[in-house]
Amino acid sequence: MEGGNRQHAARTSSHRRLQKELTMPQCRPGYAASSTLRLKDLARRAERYERIVAAATTLAARGTFDCQIRTVAEAAGVAPSTVYRYFTSKDEILLACLLRWLREFSTSTMETGSGKFNCHQRVLELARKLTASMCATPGFTEAVIRPYVYAHGAAASTRAEMVREELIHIFCRAMSDGEPSPLHRSVAELFTDVWVTNIAAICQHRISIDDLLHRLALIVDALTQTDRHAESVGESHKATEVPDEKDVA
Repeated sequence: MEGGNRQHAARTSSHRRLQKELTMPQCRPGYAASSTLRLKDLARRAERYERIVAAATTLAARGTFDCQIRTVAEAAGVAPSTVYRYFTSKDEILLACLLRWLREFSTSTMETGSGKFNCHQRVLELARKLTASMCATPGFTEAVIRPYVYAHGAAASTRAEMVREELIHIFCRAMSDGEPSPLHRSVAELFTDVWVTNIAAICQHRISIDDLLHRLALIVDALTQTDRHAESVGESHKATEVPDEKDVA
């Protein structure tokens, strides 16, 4: 009887241990297979997203008229309902196109910094390249800037903020060789807002690219003069400091 109890206890303990092992994620039957399926699904969703944005980017270059949900779906080879799984409106798609374009520009200019320029000259040079590249396709520029300036709705506003952060990152990187300072961030925010507003004006043929670059140069000149003034005040302050008694002694 006692032996039977021990065998029953051993079987119970073994059963519980097996049950515990099977409930662990890495040991559940089919866990590896289901993980593979999830990864494949994520890859498929990412591929569809990129295909939709790439198709919309091509259409946007022709102007906003062609960049409709149904037209984008047809160009991407998917159903309109598939496009709506990723985007809630045409404006949201156009903002995704702008963000994609900016990230590609950022990658292509990552190694273009030159030691012969100071931080203000670098950010101005980068703004020139950014403006020239963007305005090389005026149809695309006009299509993607409008929803940024007039973004409304939670989804569009969120994507517009992502675009703004990407622009700030681009300008911050031009000014800083390492971790950008709060001042770099503030200057990059100013550059971003001025640049976007003026790009919209270029699209409406109210100003030229040269006008934009001139306005950005004025910002750089003002920042340069501010830096020089701060350095001058600092040197003057050091020169007029009263010597320490220990130093006099």
